Amino acid sequence: MNLLKSRFFIPFLAILLIGSGLFFTSRFTRDAFGSYRAVQFAVENDFDAGNLDVDLVQPWMHLRYIADAYAIPQSYLFEQLDIPPDKARRRLPIEHINRRQRLGEIDGEPAIVGRVKEAIEAYRANPVVTGLTEGKVEPWMNMQYIANSTGILVETFFNALEIPIEGNAFKPLRWLVKSIEYEPGERHLILIVQEVVESSSGFGPDSRPDSKPNSESDSKPKKDKK
Repeated sequence: MNLLKSRFFIPFLAILLIGSGLFFTSRFTRDAFGSYRAVQFAVENDFDAGNLDVDLVQPWMHLRYIADAYAIPQSYLFEQLDIPPDKARRRLPIEHINRRQRLGEIDGEPAIVGRVKEAIEAYRANPVVTGLTEGKVEPWMNMQYIANSTGILVETFFNALEIPIEGNAFKPLRWLVKSIEYEPGERHLILIVQEVVESSSGFGPDSRPDSKPNSESDSKPKKDKK
């Protein structure tokens, strides 16, 4: 009996391991491709300049990516879209959320894309300080996102770090460290920014960052490059 079990168990185990390997490999490949596409899209459309046109929102983007690109608090987007703000949904492409919620399509694209655009425009018309949904500063965030979320003027962070604000407010912190060759490193930069957030007193309307583009940004929204 034990011999019979072993004859079936070993092939079964081999199939299970191969299947698991294929699953994780395909998932890794998918995530890597998604990251590459996101980076390429950001570069091609000059995300670092900020003040992006809402028409750049794409179905493959996830809410965290959109929140950072447009410097809009994640919690604001979730509230406007009536979506529970859990971690899984932050990294889920909005087209997948659209299917799960059965929102259908409008003009050939997922309906949620139009709702995201409306949320961005509503925020720009009336910025809201929400605090950081994540509870702490993270490498994917940019300074303007942190400023808009916390109500701290973006200049405050750059002054604390003693680095130039021009051309840097919309760069994810991880990219910022590399682009300016910040010698103390990513961990140190995040620590300083976190300290500024924690030491700030109140997030009232008077300390809320202006919804207008920064001086280093073009006043005209960026259009998708054809």
